[in-house]
Amino acid sequence: MKHTTRAYTKKNNGYWNSLSKKMPPVSQSPQNFDDIKAESFGGPMYVADASYERTNTNDSPRSSRIASKAARYEKIDKYSNLDRYSLPFTYSNSGNVACARDPIILCQKAYFHVGIFRNTVDLMAEFANDELYLEGGTDASRNLITKWMERISVEALKRQYFREYFRSGNVFLYRLFGEFTPDEIASLRKIYAAASVDLKNPSEGFTGNKLPLKYAMLNPADIYNYSGLDSGAVYKKILNPFEVQRLKNPQTEDEKRIFKSLTEEIRSKISSLGGGAISRDGIYVDLDAERLITSFYKKQDYEPFSIPFGFPVLEDINWKLELKKIDQAISRSVENMVLLVTAGAPPDKGGIVPTAMKALKDLFANEAMGRVIVADYTTNAEFVIPDIKKVIGKEKYEVVDNDIKEGLQNILFDDAKYQNTQIKTKVFFGKLKEARFSFLNDFFQEEVKKVCATVGFRDFPTVKFANSDITSQESIEKTCIRLLELGVITPEMSIEAIRQGKLPEASLVKEGQKEYVKVRKEGWYNPLIGSTPLYTPPEQNNTPTATIKAPVGRPSRASEEKVSKAAITTMAEKVSDFESRATSIMRKEKQIKRLSSEQKNIVSELCKSIVMACGESGWDDMFKKCAKGKVEINDLVPLPEINDISAENDLDMFAAALFYHAKEH
Repeated sequence: MKHTTRAYTKKNNGYWNSLSKKMPPVSQSPQNFDDIKAESFGGPMYVADASYERTNTNDSPRSSRIASKAARYEKIDKYSNLDRYSLPFTYSNSGNVACARDPIILCQKAYFHVGIFRNTVDLMAEFANDELYLEGGTDASRNLITKWMERISVEALKRQYFREYFRSGNVFLYRLFGEFTPDEIASLRKIYAAASVDLKNPSEGFTGNKLPLKYAMLNPADIYNYSGLDSGAVYKKILNPFEVQRLKNPQTEDEKRIFKSLTEEIRSKISSLGGGAISRDGIYVDLDAERLITSFYKKQDYEPFSIPFGFPVLEDINWKLELKKIDQAISRSVENMVLLVTAGAPPDKGGIVPTAMKALKDLFANEAMGRVIVADYTTNAEFVIPDIKKVIGKEKYEVVDNDIKEGLQNILFDDAKYQNTQIKTKVFFGKLKEARFSFLNDFFQEEVKKVCATVGFRDFPTVKFANSDITSQESIEKTCIRLLELGVITPEMSIEAIRQGKLPEASLVKEGQKEYVKVRKEGWYNPLIGSTPLYTPPEQNNTPTATIKAPVGRPSRASEEKVSKAAITTMAEKVSDFESRATSIMRKEKQIKRLSSEQKNIVSELCKSIVMACGESGWDDMFKKCAKGKVEINDLVPLPEINDISAENDLDMFAAALFYHAKEH
């Protein structure tokens, strides 16, 4: 079949004319799409420091290196982020007054309100604060310093020092002296030095007949440095409203003494102020150089103050607080949830039924209605609740939390690997040693020296901290126990070594052995291993008896054969009767009808101690004294004869006591 094309004869001129009006002119329409090419506009977003310019030829492409822009142009404001920061010190217009009030107050606020900051400061302060002990000097000088340390409450002073050292980095202590007459100073010398000693270098002690009896901690935020660097600095303190009111109406002797020591100008200013008001410039009080003690955390000589170690993380802490506020605002938006109800259909599928819409509005407007809706298939209801997981999460806190932990060098609240934690632990203990070094060398050791020099001692003790290195404490304890077993050190030395975390000095071991030998000859502290006892028990009877020789290696039972079993049984019954009498005595003493189980156990243990410490005739009297509190149970020491029987016959102390009383009876 041959296909033929029908000729098109019908033409709609109106259709084609309307279409030609919508199309662009022929001259504006591209006829050949091959003429359209991609073109680039503008410069590159980033050019590498070392880039290449490529040129293509018909033969082969070539590339030539162009000069680095970094070598030709200097970057503008490349240290702008660092340059925005200013030094944390504040200077006056004349430049001769400096303070570090702002960073110190910020660190104090962070300590009071931010948990990880406070925990880190307290952690370092508590680890640095350990027990003090004295070395060297004489017995009299050590006794004097021990009493003086109790008088100034050195334990509370250490806690305040280390807390301030790690919180603000600037420790200002003010000595409060106690005045003594020459006769009282001479009495102190007689009590502790056993003789009046003339000082060769009076300047080494405190001027006059006075000793520091208290150290007051000053707020470093109120201290100002006037024209001085390091030891040549002159410090002044600005009085806060509380201090002004206390000085205006002094209550204690210290406050009255401080008010009298002020200049007439300052006293008049304090008296003229009312209602706790302070003038704009404040009231500045000169700090006496003889009374003031300073100690700083990592301070350079050219710096007027030290900056707290936690100051660099304050910006990160502020950032985290801002993030927490955002989370709190988002959390409060959860209660603004909306119930979305859609009803009806598009216009081509039925549209909206006005009566159904009105019925739904009336239904939800009535809050007393139940939670059941009956409607057609076109009604859809759902709650529109913000997706909290998308906006509140721990991911945004990871960077800032890590920066804070790294800045504070926190070793307990970290999940780092063991090797990194070990390095941080060494750094942590290094900071503790530095803090202790500052406490001793900047403050306490010099005070000990001056106190001894004022009283009249040429030889003064050295103050040291007990070792708190937890990595070596266990090995020191094992070594002390072994030396005690061998009899090398005395029990007192072993207790002190374990408490202080250090082994005793060799010179002290030699001196301690002299007294140790005397005590061991009396039967006390004979070592269990590696030494021959220096104590030989006295013979009970020199008359030879026909006894069977015990095999070698077994304890002798010769003493046991001299007492019959009937005598021991009789003595056990007497002890039981004594315990019954003691129970009656205790009931009368306590004025109760029946003793509790715990009280009965106490009476039983007390009776055993009395049986081991007294003869049979004194049991009742000794129990009455113990019941009335005249004699403590710890004062009841077993008789030496009972100790001998226990050691000779391998018996416990109570069985040896029964043996002893049966033999005596």
